[in-house]
Formats: sequence, structure tokens, C-alpha cells
Amino acid sequence: MPMWRQRAVSLGRSLTVCLVRGFLERFSESHLRSAFETFFATDSKLKGGSAGAGGLVLESVLLGLCGLIALVPALYAVGADDHEHARSFFYSALIILVIAVMLGIATAAYSPRDLARSHLAALVLAYAVLPFAMALPHAEALPDTTLVNAWFEMVSSFTTTGATVYPPERLADAVHLWRAPVGWFGGFLTLLAAYAI
Repeated sequence: MPMWRQRAVSLGRSLTVCLVRGFLERFSESHLRSAFETFFATDSKLKGGSAGAGGLVLESVLLGLCGLIALVPALYAVGADDHEHARSFFYSALIILVIAVMLGIATAAYSPRDLARSHLAALVLAYAVLPFAMALPHAEALPDTTLVNAWFEMVSSFTTTGATVYPPERLADAVHLWRAPVGWFGGFLTLLAAYAI
């Protein structure tokens, strides 16, 4: 990799960390708590919201977020003239988004008997199903890998353990960028679940 590209990637990574940290530091804990409470109250009032429809709608929302996050490395790869990886992430994001929309439509009228168990089941399903969905772009971007390796990589990123089966030089920058938001998404989901409990 040329030196200018290494410096650009390093600058981009440090800029992203500074922007996210700066954004989160703007808000007090009470403000964030109030925002979450408002979100959950509004969600429970909406027809088909996850507070009224249970875990299946929540799963489709999380799956949709996973698809949207997969667009980030696709856009980065387009900017870096890495069209092979851009295509892999873009097509995978489209597949995940279509599945999320179909799941959302199919479960829009679902009403669980026990709402608390439904949300707990949604959290368990999130840790069981989402790594498979997130392994799809990873497996497409690395055609010589197995689905089990891609799944393991996404489980370790999603649970923020950091274990990996690949040496860093084997992975393209877009794949590294995919692992970072997956870790952020998993950490955010864990914090949200801890707050909700």
C-alpha cells in the first residue's frame, strides 16, 4: 500500500474516533436517558412498534440497521477505488435490507402474549441471528474463506471480544472498516440492553 494511502487511512480512523467521542461528550447522562425514554415511549405508542409488537419487529429493525451499516464500507471502498469489495458490501447490504423489510412486513401484525419475554427473546435472537447476517458481507469480501470463519469473525466483533482468525495484512481496508462498526453496533446493543433491563 502506498505511503499516502496509509497516512490517509490512519488520519481517517483517528478523525472518526475524535468525532464520535466529541459527539457523545456533548450530552449529559440525564439527557441521553431522557432521549432513550422518549424513544421507548414513542415506540410503544406507534402501531407495530417493538414495544407493542414484540421481539420480531425489533429483530427486523436490528437487521435493517445491520444492512445500513454494511453500506459504510461499500462507500469507503468506492472512494478507495476498490470496486470488488464495494460491490460485495453493496450487494450484501441490499440482500440484508430486503430480508429485513420482508421480515418487518410479515410480522407487522404480530402481538405477543408476554411482552417482557418477547423482548428477552429478541435480545437472544439478536446475538444468535445477526452475526450470520453480518457474516454475509464478510464472506463475500473474502471469497477464499469459509462461512464458519466469517461467522466467528463477526461474533467476535459483535461481542467486542476482538478475537480474529485472520492476520491483519490479509484483510482489505474495507473489511477492517466493516469489523469496526459491527463492534460498535454490538457494544451499543449491549449498553441499550443493560439500560433497558
